[in-house]
Amino acid sequence: MTTFESSDRLSFNWSSHLIEEIQAHIGDLLRYYPKGHSAFRQVLAYFEHQQIIIPSYTTLQDLFSRAFVAEEKRLSAVITSIPASQTDELSALIHREYGITALNIIRSDQKDFQYTAVKEEVDKALRIKDLYTFAKAFIPSLKLSKNAVRYYADIAEQYAASRLRRLNKSQQMLHVLCFVYHRYQQIMDNLIVSFCYHTRSIMDAGKTYASMAHMEHSSNVVTDFPKLAKFLKWFPSRNSDMTQKELNDIAYSILPKEQFSALAEFLDGNSFDKKAALWEYRQVITHIFTLSQTHFYGGRFRILQGQQLYQ
Repeated sequence: MTTFESSDRLSFNWSSHLIEEIQAHIGDLLRYYPKGHSAFRQVLAYFEHQQIIIPSYTTLQDLFSRAFVAEEKRLSAVITSIPASQTDELSALIHREYGITALNIIRSDQKDFQYTAVKEEVDKALRIKDLYTFAKAFIPSLKLSKNAVRYYADIAEQYAASRLRRLNKSQQMLHVLCFVYHRYQQIMDNLIVSFCYHTRSIMDAGKTYASMAHMEHSSNVVTDFPKLAKFLKWFPSRNSDMTQKELNDIAYSILPKEQFSALAEFLDGNSFDKKAALWEYRQVITHIFTLSQTHFYGGRFRILQGQQLYQ
């Protein structure tokens, strides 16, 4: 059999037997690669692996067009099962209110680690927490890959709310639902990073506090060195006929009694307990930090403590 005859036979096999198989294969691919060009690359790889001759551009265009329509219908049928209450909540995110949509607020990035920015991030998480709980349970029924969910979420991330409102209802719900699912996880990541940042700041500040306290203590002890020097010079040349009381009176007039042990500990290298100072600082600052969370967030930082929503 010549190459031409072989190619002719493969072309015949394509036209008569493979169209349904390839149509179904493209439909499956769109659940993993919803971008047309990504799915197309996978189809070409499939053709090469199966040693199938690539059909004409028109044929491929028809196959993909039908596959996209079928996938949209499939997703639409699942989306229509979303309860009315969740549908209303999802629609409200892209509805304009006082010149700005809730979607724009939720998709804005956290600016920094300051209190205002972190509080805004907490408020965004609380705003969509219930929708996220629903999305987490519902999205598996769409039978989409993580890549596909991210793709539909990115569309809601990038499109203006007005453009999303021009899509049909099921497409609106699909994009906003995937966006809520993905965005909530991003917000939680941001809050965890913020929490770690402030925790590290407390730890670092504690070390600085302990070092400064050590320096201050050392400075206070060093100011007594001239008295110690005077005492050391006096003691060897003291009058040996002095009574114990006279000796004590003169010695303690030069260097007060309570400073003896402090200077001795300092010279022995044991005068300051850095660990104790560090823990003292942490106890105070942790108490203040806990009170600030309760006061500013009203206990809302509990969303970081599991709720078994973000896993």
